[in-house]
Amino acid sequence: PQRRDHIDTQKFGSILLFKRDGTVNRSFALKRKDYYFGRNRECDVQIALSAHEQHLKLSVTAEGLVWIKNLAPGDGKVLFNGAELGEEPQQLLHHDGFTLCGVSFLYLMVKPNEL
Repeated sequence: PQRRDHIDTQKFGSILLFKRDGTVNRSFALKRKDYYFGRNRECDVQIALSAHEQHLKLSVTAEGLVWIKNLAPGDGKVLFNGAELGEEPQQLLHHDGFTLCGVSFLYLMVKPNEL
């Protein structure tokens, strides 16, 4: 039986995490339904600075669309393409950027023919 949070074995894009000097620190492929960012040890991406326990969530739909949701709206700590991310989820598109507590990320979309 397949786990509920796992979406086949396909990947639906990658997230790049940048160092403050602009170089890529690491990357990870999106292969599950949900990813959490925050200071909680159980988050997929831990941000030790001034992040909330669970601050940000990426969700991959069954159709392969990726959505970003600010779990702590109104604090000004999440920027989506340079603007504050409110409480409404936004779809991530190729080369969309987001910043959480000064840590920058970039979404790279996988085209269907690359799966």
